[in-house]
Amino acid sequence: MVGAWELVQEISQGVAIFTGTHYAIVVMQKERNLPSGDQYTPEEALDAISTCGTFAGTYTVSGNTVTAKRIANLRPTLVGVDAVWESLVEGDTMKFRGISGGLPTEEWTLRRVS
Repeated sequence: MVGAWELVQEISQGVAIFTGTHYAIVVMQKERNLPSGDQYTPEEALDAISTCGTFAGTYTVSGNTVTAKRIANLRPTLVGVDAVWESLVEGDTMKFRGISGGLPTEEWTLRRVS
């Protein structure tokens, strides 16, 4: 699991980085409305935040279950909320499916990039 991983999905893109004890994940929709100028309007800023997810912290693994302790999150109400997911790593591919903590329950596929 340790390494850098790229999300390989049809509608989302992102990266996940795992050390032996810590992680950081950033995910966003591929099709996003970009601002028309250099400055975001309040509506554009809200849309940008609503189509992006970020969280980071520490994690532990037990079998195929990963429990991630969030110490940072784009949405402040999720800081301190554990994220739990099933993960299966086979070679340079990781399958990931959220169980609890506000994660999506559809399966994600990630490809190791380093």
